[in-house]
Amino acid sequence: MEKYLVGVILILSWFTLQRAVQSGDLSIGVLDPSIWLLVLLSLICFITVTGISFWILKRFAVVMGLPTAGSIILQFNSLEIWQQLSFYWASFALLLLAGVGSLSAVL
Repeated sequence: MEKYLVGVILILSWFTLQRAVQSGDLSIGVLDPSIWLLVLLSLICFITVTGISFWILKRFAVVMGLPTAGSIILQFNSLEIWQQLSFYWASFALLLLAGVGSLSAVL
């Protein structure tokens, strides 16, 4: 329930901040005057994409018959420390690669 509340608050703040910024000068566009609106828009997009990705991952795991996230966490905690650390580094490297790939696709 909290997830939906955060989404509603972000969307309402988007519309509220637009009106607040535009109230000073009616000739400006929606995204022209403020970087804060762009930061808020990127936060809304990030939370939306993350939520949809997690939902798709859960649905995919159910369809494929994969173990639940709780059992995966228990298995991860049973690994040795060097195995956990290497998994963290591999995850970070993949995240960094995905970020660089996204930036290169935009540019």
